[in-house]
Amino acid sequence: MRIKYFKFLIILIVCTYSTYSISVIDLDTELKRFIIENSPYIKDYPPHFKSKKHKKVIIKKTKAMINKLDKTELNKENSIESIINAAQIYAMAHNLDLGTGTKAKEAFSLALKLQPENSKANYLYGMFLISTQKYQLDSEKYLLKAYSLGVEDALFSLGLIELMKGNKPKGIALLEQFSKKNPSNKYVLRILDGAKSNRIQFKKSQ
Repeated sequence: MRIKYFKFLIILIVCTYSTYSISVIDLDTELKRFIIENSPYIKDYPPHFKSKKHKKVIIKKTKAMINKLDKTELNKENSIESIINAAQIYAMAHNLDLGTGTKAKEAFSLALKLQPENSKANYLYGMFLISTQKYQLDSEKYLLKAYSLGVEDALFSLGLIELMKGNKPKGIALLEQFSKKNPSNKYVLRILDGAKSNRIQFKKSQ
């Protein structure tokens, strides 16, 4: 009788672990798919959409994904990639004014606690912070870290930060450095032209 009971426990444990593993894998896949499909529209603030109908669809999809994430306890047992993906989705939901800013900060902080040298986590966290009103300048140390780890795109945001701080010469120099490596980026050229001609004023958000 004890042997049968012991076998039952082993089967139960194996089945439970198998179900857990599959669900984690499924969630990881879903997070990646969501980011690929929706980040072009909501990764920046303000977000942009193809139409009003498109906006409603993305907001609905984002709310559904946030509900799933809220039921998932993010901790050191999760893969670093899952934590970063979850943080990125919370950040994108924040751009939709869904009130997930604190959750994004917590997820990014967890990722960087586990892997302080993770270039992607540093860059995405910096990009999230610079998009907020309250923590714009707090983004600098994370973007500097990301740049030191090889993320050259961080240079553009670092240039903007210098302009926001009132350090115009350094800001322009960083943007020009970025522009030389990205000559086809017309948006950077417009920012540079506006900064040099004073047609664009950069102010630190309060």
